[in-house]
Amino acid sequence: RRVVKGANLSLPCAASGHPEPKLTWYRITRPTGIFFLFRKNSDGSIFFVRVQKESQGMYRCSAANGIGAPLNKTVKVTVTATCSVITGSPPFTFRWLKNNKDLQEDGAVTIENWKDYSNLAITKLAKSHAANYTCIATNAAGSDRYTNGLVVN
Repeated sequence: RRVVKGANLSLPCAASGHPEPKLTWYRITRPTGIFFLFRKNSDGSIFFVRVQKESQGMYRCSAANGIGAPLNKTVKVTVTATCSVITGSPPFTFRWLKNNKDLQEDGAVTIENWKDYSNLAITKLAKSHAANYTCIATNAAGSDRYTNGLVVN
């Protein structure tokens, strides 16, 4: 699932059976940087509070009741940066820069442009992604930009 940095995220997990299965969440990919805030809810879902880049990765919910093999569901969480236009007249074009140079998509970096916003996603975060990222939004009236830094520990 894709989620915007700073938003909350709920990942559901449900199973039924007799006896009732126990639901357990595992993080498959090794966390990077500081730990992030989440809680397991009584319905088996996990809830992330203000997701950050450190939240992204692979998560597995396992349902086991001691009869047969456990059932597993894996979810990939990708945290994106969003550049959105609050006021202005379309059409808009968006451009992303990394350290003031045009950012190119590759196997780890994807850019999705929509009518009034653009998403930047880094799915395989590495130390080489640490940089200042700038989004430039342009229309017939002019352009505006916003820069934010990404720190990778």
